[in-house]
Amino acid sequence: IAVLDIMHQRLNVLKFGPDYAMVGDIVIFSLWVQNTGDVPLKNVVLVDGCWEWCLGDLDIGQEKVRYAIFLITCATPDTFCNVAYATAKYWSCVDQCKRTLNDDASACVEIVHPSLDLVKV
Repeated sequence: IAVLDIMHQRLNVLKFGPDYAMVGDIVIFSLWVQNTGDVPLKNVVLVDGCWEWCLGDLDIGQEKVRYAIFLITCATPDTFCNVAYATAKYWSCVDQCKRTLNDDASACVEIVHPSLDLVKV
């Protein structure tokens, strides 16, 4: 009797940040990269905007957290949305070669523009 183990390679990216910000605020996004599969992942890379992290390897069930920091300026689009991308390598027993795995997560921040109306009567 032959037993075949089915491998489930999974990479999960989660991204959290504030719902609102104003010009001049510093926005911090929390980025979670998790190996939710049942095979080790190698050479994990996370990119968010101009931020890039080489996270190394993620064992089964392991996660790593990073923070992306952005300054909200007058030029920041309203709504400010961006995407975090992660890639990882894993060994495929089926064809005996390395494969690439990807995932992404996005978050949006509404930019609040305070205003004041003055009426003189």
